[in-house]
Amino acid sequence: MAHGNAVDFTSSDIFNKGAFFCYNESRKKKRAWFIFFFIGLVFLVLSIHFAGVRILPEEFSGKISFIYKSVSQMTKDGDVKGAMILFFIGSLFFFFMPLEILFLTYLANGASPWQLLPAVLSVIIISHTINYSVGKRMDALSKLLISPRKFYRLKGLLNQYGPILIFAINSLPLSSPVLSAILGTFRYRMMRFYIYVISGQLLLYSALILVYKFIIKGKWQI
Repeated sequence: MAHGNAVDFTSSDIFNKGAFFCYNESRKKKRAWFIFFFIGLVFLVLSIHFAGVRILPEEFSGKISFIYKSVSQMTKDGDVKGAMILFFIGSLFFFFMPLEILFLTYLANGASPWQLLPAVLSVIIISHTINYSVGKRMDALSKLLISPRKFYRLKGLLNQYGPILIFAINSLPLSSPVLSAILGTFRYRMMRFYIYVISGQLLLYSALILVYKFIIKGKWQI
């Protein structure tokens, strides 16, 4: 049963196969391919430029290099500012980054867990909000970036298990950013979305702090 823009995952009739993929399909596909092409073009130009073929102005490439070196140095020093940048990028659903390993790396490099945890959680929530918004407003782009097989598998699991699954995926090293985009596509209630995402992510990274403190500390130096 749907209430306004909110969706109740206990109702199976909202999951008519093809509804998501057929509504204004032609127009949405064109818009999504344009966005996808633009993002790909940006990455291609940057890759060619930093591979040695100077396409962009030196001032621009100098700024990019400075940011890269700064973030790398902050990671080595255990500076939480670098972690916030990397976790923001890595929590976007169209990127992949082993964030759990990165979190342990920061702890091993001397970052305070009581500073690192709230800093990381704050940017993760921002990224998941972006994921949700992309799923809600650009469902055709979500269609291109998320395979139909994964989409329908997660959709069926949500229909069966709902909040428990959202919490579980966020509390384990699984594809929680992708899940956030799918929840946006079906306009899952924002309040519940934040409750399950925040509580799951809090549990995950709190557990990593305990794992580092009692198992890894003193045995792993970065």
